Amino acid sequence: MKEWFRRQPKHFTPGARDNGQQIPDNMWVKCPSCGELNYAKQLNDNLKVCKCGYHMRLSAREWLGLLDAGSFVEDDADLAPCDPLDFVSTKDVYVQKLVENQDRTGLYDALVSGHGTLDGSPLHVA
Repeated sequence: MKEWFRRQPKHFTPGARDNGQQIPDNMWVKCPSCGELNYAKQLNDNLKVCKCGYHMRLSAREWLGLLDAGSFVEDDADLAPCDPLDFVSTKDVYVQKLVENQDRTGLYDALVSGHGTLDGSPLHVA
């Protein structure tokens, strides 16, 4: 009789439809604050602000996209990190870790800095 009141797990595949079409994984974004699903295109148009007012994280390139078109000029774009202290780790080689992170992010360093304009007003950003 105990088995009557026990929940049974439901098995389904997310995004699967009866006609065989798949829904793209990145079409909907769940808000970590209110839990509501937001349509990704609409969320990006709202600068990643949910209907509840929660501000989701923007990448450095997304922030730079808020500047006037074509106005951003990166300072020290060719400056790349190195390992002058020959850092030693028990797990990974530091230089290898740098290369992996650069490949993963597409950035040379953790900071992107430069100057541009916002609504015609000049500013420096980092």
